[in-house]
Amino acid sequence: MMPTNARSRSRMIQKTRLALRSLLVLALSCLLHLLVLQAATGHFGKPGAVTNAVPVMTALVPTIPSAVLESPPQAESQQVREGTLEKPLPSLKKRRVVKAAPPTIMPPQLPDVDSQISNDHLAQSDVVPENDVLPPTAAGGLVKPPTVVEQEISSAPPSPTQYRIDLPPSAILSYEVRYSTKGSITVGSSVIDWQADKTGYVIGGAINKFGFALSSFRSEGGLDDAGLAPTLYWEKNLRRPEMRTFFQRGATQAISFSANSSSDVPLVPGVQDRASILWQLAGIGRAKDEQFFTGATLDILVAGVRDAQRWQITIQGEEIIDIESGKERAWHLVREGNSATKDKRIDIWLAPERQWHPVKLRYTEANGDYLDLSLASIK
Repeated sequence: MMPTNARSRSRMIQKTRLALRSLLVLALSCLLHLLVLQAATGHFGKPGAVTNAVPVMTALVPTIPSAVLESPPQAESQQVREGTLEKPLPSLKKRRVVKAAPPTIMPPQLPDVDSQISNDHLAQSDVVPENDVLPPTAAGGLVKPPTVVEQEISSAPPSPTQYRIDLPPSAILSYEVRYSTKGSITVGSSVIDWQADKTGYVIGGAINKFGFALSSFRSEGGLDDAGLAPTLYWEKNLRRPEMRTFFQRGATQAISFSANSSSDVPLVPGVQDRASILWQLAGIGRAKDEQFFTGATLDILVAGVRDAQRWQITIQGEEIIDIESGKERAWHLVREGNSATKDKRIDIWLAPERQWHPVKLRYTEANGDYLDLSLASIK
């Protein structure tokens, strides 16, 4: 058995240990409560920060210290359920944080072509408001110009202007030919046979030099409201094979080329070839159309052996010229050349006193070389 003093000492030690444990538990509990309170305020480790905090207008997101994250899951869940982490500080209740409403996104609005349009926009657009004054037609009605959308939908090229014509009588024309190459001139001859009646026409011709046909051509076709209506054109050069152009005037309404089978062109009224264009112009002059005057421009689609191009032919006026048969008064017409496309400049002189037949022709290259045909006789 233990002595009485030993027992008393053992009891005293146990009581002291229990008291120390109680004090330690109490201290830990207080520390935990302090940590939780400071975590809720977002000022961990900054004494006095709660009372001296300056309110801000942005939303506050509290930073959770690692001590709280390491606390038991049950205590953390209890804090969240009680709303401790979401309660605002007393000093922040005086300021109200207002969250801005999300902007409303409106769908894009398409322009209304019938609404009022500013003068600046109207100057840069083909759209015309309905309340604008529109030009009257010959019948007295009003025509509204096509809108931009209508112009984009229409993919077909606009037709050249149609002219009233009065074809010259049939004739065989003989020309004196001069070739100018790098300043050196050589002489040749040419004959063009023009035959026409009420049902159609045929044009045949050749250019000769030193007894050889350097080039020959032929155009044939009918007549319609726009004048000459070619159906076939062909030409043959001395060192090149024959090339043909077909004017398909049936259901197809297209122009095709033997030298370029992949580039058909839509057939439009008034289209000509390189031979028929001369007599189409003569017919326009004979008809004394109001569009045939000095300074006017004739717009005609002309087909060659590989493609078709719009010719802008300017009427220069009347001139007195020297030709092989003497002086002649003639109308001077010009189709300007284009060095980029290697198109020649073409000068044409039509003589009213010679039934408007072409009395002189000149084809000028970009480098200045030219081929000149001067009328010698008409049969």
